[in-house]
Amino acid sequence: MQTMNKIWIPTALALIFMSGCKKDEVTITGADGTKVTASSDGSTMTVTDDKGVTSTLNTDKSGNMTVKDGKGGEVEIGGGNVSEGDLGVAFYPGSTEVGMGTSKIEDAEKSFVTCVRTSKDEPSKVLEFYQSKVMNPSQASTGSGQMKSAQISGKLADGGEIAIAATKDGDKETQIMITVRRDKKK
Repeated sequence: MQTMNKIWIPTALALIFMSGCKKDEVTITGADGTKVTASSDGSTMTVTDDKGVTSTLNTDKSGNMTVKDGKGGEVEIGGGNVSEGDLGVAFYPGSTEVGMGTSKIEDAEKSFVTCVRTSKDEPSKVLEFYQSKVMNPSQASTGSGQMKSAQISGKLADGGEIAIAATKDGDKETQIMITVRRDKKK
């Protein structure tokens, strides 16, 4: 991994400069045999280390990214890639997803799903909606000046751990962040 880090920045810079070429992709091979291949449009990059482990980065036209590390780990970042099923709870009624505010991170042992949404409702009302959906809940509410915040955390019926934070700053909409962690069954 350290070898990959040593060549990552120079390689990325070289790929940027070479992306003006009319080829569909550009490949650069490091002294240790590590290969970095990038598409000319920048949507795909593949890194194969000296041990043959391949990692990939893919970006779609909306800017959503998927990274796979070649060892079973995967990260998805972007808009619209997290569903209610992924979370194990419903989105807050009437809420709107924050662009690029969602992510899924998974490795061989666990997964994390995060979703960020906004609502015109107060943080306390958001918490009230989620209270019955969280087992063994732990709650907190704070307020200071124009800032209001409410949090709830606990377990889901499927055993996942959930944390929900609703924060409102003055006249702005309430921001709702839902994070769920699940251990993979072995």
